[in-house]
Amino acid sequence: MIFSILTVPAVAYLFYDSWVGLIPGAVVGALSMMLWHRDYKAKKKRLLLKEFRDVLMSIDAALFAGYSLENGVTEAYRELAVGLGRRSVMLRELSAAVRKLSINEPVDCIFREMADNTGLSEIREFACVIEVVKTSGGNTIEIIRDTVRSISERIEVENEIAVMIAGKKLEQRIMTVMPFMILAYLRISMGSFISALYGNVSGAVFMTVMLLMVLAADAAGRWITNICV
Repeated sequence: MIFSILTVPAVAYLFYDSWVGLIPGAVVGALSMMLWHRDYKAKKKRLLLKEFRDVLMSIDAALFAGYSLENGVTEAYRELAVGLGRRSVMLRELSAAVRKLSINEPVDCIFREMADNTGLSEIREFACVIEVVKTSGGNTIEIIRDTVRSISERIEVENEIAVMIAGKKLEQRIMTVMPFMILAYLRISMGSFISALYGNVSGAVFMTVMLLMVLAADAAGRWITNICV
């Protein structure tokens, strides 16, 4: 967020050396803020997925030990209350789930509400499976355990891919910042060398084109590293 705010005066000074540059700087800053917010939401979602995977693994262990699904949710809360911090969104959702179970609210409805609160499609998928199993019958425990393992494995794959491309994303961020760093170096060490680019229309047009190229390269880099499973 701080970087997004600093982008506004940085663009105005480095690319235009004029107060007028605050206009394109504000545009770039707004785009940067939007991207930061998107990345923050994605990071929050990855953390929620990781915590939900832990919930599923705890439920799977409880089902294997002979607990019912409802008791498995309670056991998962007791187990994860130690490992997850108080600020954990998933722990709060589990706590609410345990309270709802105590008043005999259907477990599929509980997970559906949890999906609405967190926005995770994996939780909604789990709730749908529970609902179908409860109404159609069959080997309830085994079907739920298979679903738990399937969703857990998919979340694990997503986490592994995120770790694999984290380095590439960092490289992409560095490459985006480099033009600003180079331009700042030239302004400080060789100001007269690039002074012809400031204070005239042709220089402003050239700098605008360069700024657009930086933004296009950043967008391309984000698109390449945005891998979804």
